[in-house]
Amino acid sequence: MHREKILLAKALALKVESIWGVKGRIHFNVGGSQAVEDSLKLVRNACQGKSLMFAYEGGYHGRTLGASAITSSYRYRRRYGHFGDRAQFVPFPYCFRCPYGKSRDQCDLYCVDQFARLFDSKYYGVWDPKDGSAEYAAFYVEAVQGTGGYVVPPLGYFAKLKRVLDERNILLVDDEIGGALH
Repeated sequence: MHREKILLAKALALKVESIWGVKGRIHFNVGGSQAVEDSLKLVRNACQGKSLMFAYEGGYHGRTLGASAITSSYRYRRRYGHFGDRAQFVPFPYCFRCPYGKSRDQCDLYCVDQFARLFDSKYYGVWDPKDGSAEYAAFYVEAVQGTGGYVVPPLGYFAKLKRVLDERNILLVDDEIGGALH
């Protein structure tokens, strides 16, 4: 280990603890796909083995098998057969070309409301209201969707999405190099 790497890890761990009040560990990785693979393991461990994830249409998380399962483009998966734990893909909040035909000034984050509808009934297949549990472990987001066209979600989007996820005990995982949720 390099001295600089140890000092950086310590500084990051202390920053995380000061922000969230939780001690943690810092793990340096060789690249984005490997980081996603490791995060999938952490999510599964934290969620008692649940392997289903939400991710965005147009999202890209890498080319390893696990990362491909949550990447929306079929071209990255087609040569490897069926992915039983493939993500359920949700429209990305792209206000310029809204998938719901809304305008930003009048939508009130309609896209989050449409996502929240998945939990309204046991018949949508993601939620069991009897015991209050979701079939999904996490939602993998990109704070800025690069492969989808360098799209930035509207202000307030992630806060509203996080409330929906917290109510259902679903983790929010930000797969963004240098990104920050707003």
